[in-house]
Amino acid sequence: MNQELTQIKDVRQIIMQPAYQDRRGNYGSDLAVLILATAVELSPVVQPVCIDWDLKAIDNDLTEGNLGTVAGWGVNENDTYSDTLRIVQLPVVSDEKCIKEQPRDFKKYVTFTTFCAGYRNSKLCFQ
Repeated sequence: MNQELTQIKDVRQIIMQPAYQDRRGNYGSDLAVLILATAVELSPVVQPVCIDWDLKAIDNDLTEGNLGTVAGWGVNENDTYSDTLRIVQLPVVSDEKCIKEQPRDFKKYVTFTTFCAGYRNSKLCFQ
């Protein structure tokens, strides 16, 4: 961990997506907003996240082949869960192609709240 780039903050509140379905083994809507106890200090490596709340543009943003940034703590290249937030830029893949090219069990993860992205080398496939 790079100490000069790290800011450790307590979380005051976690606001989960009401549609989160982990209790049934479906990870749709698996996101949350974290309200921090104290403000972060903005720097060249710590910047606000820009969210386009106007969903009219989402079809353009999620056009197959567009690059997007995917972040998360999911399963890594060693088939273990990462304890560090990981970030990668990946091309968007159509839902149809994603479902067709992935194992049968993957289909349940492709819902109206997710999108597919990754490369065809099977090493990087996120939603």
